[in-house]
Amino acid sequence: MLTARLDGRMVAEAALEPPGYKQPSVLKFILSGYLKMYFLSNWKHLHAFLAKDEEASTPCHDYQKNNPDVWYLSMIEVDPPFHGQGIGTQFMSYLEDYVRQHGGKTMVLFTNNRENLSFYTKRGYELFHEYEITHNGQTMGNWSLKKSL
Repeated sequence: MLTARLDGRMVAEAALEPPGYKQPSVLKFILSGYLKMYFLSNWKHLHAFLAKDEEASTPCHDYQKNNPDVWYLSMIEVDPPFHGQGIGTQFMSYLEDYVRQHGGKTMVLFTNNRENLSFYTKRGYELFHEYEITHNGQTMGNWSLKKSL
């Protein structure tokens, strides 16, 4: 996890997975409080979200497994009051530099949002996989992108 701060306030966060990253074990999830969250939330919605996320991220994980030095950006978020101020662009540049400094040659990510798709393609990311996902009766686009660093 990496964060961006402005005047001491966290304004963005991201999760990067290096090559060979292994998901935490079920035991680690349980110990970190995942079960409490699972039972306190609407577990049907949480389960549906996790299933959708797993399906949507598969092209990125497959690309990462089959190519050397690929890092997966599994999550990036800019706090809504800070949208449109260039923080996302600066943070993406920082993340790309971070990956380069740690031996990464390529970064992959996916989005289900057309605005985000435009954001990434303007920054040099190229589409390598596209399809639609249907969960709970809703269909959405899914775009997997990569950028050589």
